[in-house]
Amino acid sequence: MTSDKNKIIHPTCDLGALRNMGSSTLGFLERANFINSLPKDRTHKKRVIIFSTLRSGSTFLSDQIASSGLVGAPDEWLNPIWLSALNNAKYASNVLEALDWAACRTSTTNEIFSINVQVNHYIYWRKKGFDLLKWGFDDAVYLERKDKLSQAYSLAKARIINKWDQTNLTENEISGKQNVPLYAILKALSDIYFWSDYFDKVLKPHTSNTISYEDYLSDSKVILDLIAQFSGVHLDALAMKSKLQKQQTAEDIAAIASLKTKILL
Repeated sequence: MTSDKNKIIHPTCDLGALRNMGSSTLGFLERANFINSLPKDRTHKKRVIIFSTLRSGSTFLSDQIASSGLVGAPDEWLNPIWLSALNNAKYASNVLEALDWAACRTSTTNEIFSINVQVNHYIYWRKKGFDLLKWGFDDAVYLERKDKLSQAYSLAKARIINKWDQTNLTENEISGKQNVPLYAILKALSDIYFWSDYFDKVLKPHTSNTISYEDYLSDSKVILDLIAQFSGVHLDALAMKSKLQKQQTAEDIAAIASLKTKILL
């Protein structure tokens, strides 16, 4: 168990509060303006990465890790929307500048900088000439979701209603466009397996271990062990907090169960 003193020594960004600003381009710009107002005197001696795929639960995991105050603030700093917002605000004009911008403001005072990297974002920037593996890091883990069909349903739905977090209703939700057709789910499932295979071939050799969404939801010790791995500090469950909640609804659960029956999974 950590002491109150440790919690004070290692302040961090409140990712949950930042995400309340939204995931639209405007929302990212508001988040960028807020982070830019933070002191930019943080240094880091350790870089850690959480590799993940879309709708695998990485946002919730990142929020839990950030709330510890020990492992930086692992947001999706390579999300192209982040880079667009930083460029529009003239805070950073390229990937390296963006990483430096985030690191000097969000590293915790024990000098750890962290980042949540979606595999598709890694592929995107690698095609554009920036390889995160060559940028260098000290430790990395992979977050997977065992129930790929539920993940695919979640991804397909997010794409249709254009909602990636728990902010206000989107236009598609308001207009009632929430039907998730089978072809959209199968396309999402194909994308997820492509990213998973890509991770296995390219990124897995550079990671230390894999954790699952299902495991950390059922046992908080999974996250606590991960924080200890990154920071060397062991916390108890009372030190963890998150303002995020699962976005899956009762209707989603019923739709997924029906889908599994239809395709005999």
